[in-house]
Amino acid sequence: MARGFRAAYDSAAFVLAVSFGTFVFAAAAWYLIEKYLTGWGRFGAHGAAYYILWLVMCGAAHYAWKTRTNEYPAISDTFKCLKTLWLPATALFFADAFVTAVIVGDIYVFASKLPRPLNFGWIVFAWLGFLWLLMLIYHPVLLSAQSMFESKPTPLVIIKKSFLLMADNFRFTLVYFIVLLSIFVISTLLVFVGHALVCFGLFAFLTAEAVRELFVRYDAVKDEPDEIIDTWEIKDPDQRRK
Repeated sequence: MARGFRAAYDSAAFVLAVSFGTFVFAAAAWYLIEKYLTGWGRFGAHGAAYYILWLVMCGAAHYAWKTRTNEYPAISDTFKCLKTLWLPATALFFADAFVTAVIVGDIYVFASKLPRPLNFGWIVFAWLGFLWLLMLIYHPVLLSAQSMFESKPTPLVIIKKSFLLMADNFRFTLVYFIVLLSIFVISTLLVFVGHALVCFGLFAFLTAEAVRELFVRYDAVKDEPDEIIDTWEIKDPDQRRK
């Protein structure tokens, strides 16, 4: 986790740009939609805004993943990611939205529509919803990380791998979720200043680091030392004059 914070600090300009741009877009879109649209128009506009934010999140996660795997990305790689992974990202967006809607709908039906002996089922779906939320943490980064492997980043592959990572590393995932939630709450309590400055970009680097750590555990990528020891030295002091 410390490596994730350090990587975000090293890319502070990117974190600030992504966080500030996302915050301005989200705030402006929310204000305009709520003020000028109603009914299904409002619903569709919110969906379009969330879709744009999802694409930006995938681009930021791609940049963070490339940074954490020592590929030294440029800012333009964020836009290249949106060009090459646009179709998988779109498919994953709708798949995630569908699963989320089903779970939320089931919770609502069991909690309010069924008679009392049967309405305990909402607890089961609430637990499934929480597990699904933990899986969603990995989706943007896995979309980029999947390019390392032969299988394509389809929604089924991403959902399957996120489930395996979450299930096999539940405590690890839970700790990361609590950290991300704490950052979000603190940013909100600071009158949204945290959202405008670091929140969105920091999330990308922390989730990228989480996936990288798990891939190291499964030998999918090589680990990196916390400190690089410089063993180079000049044996002959006279060589410095040459």
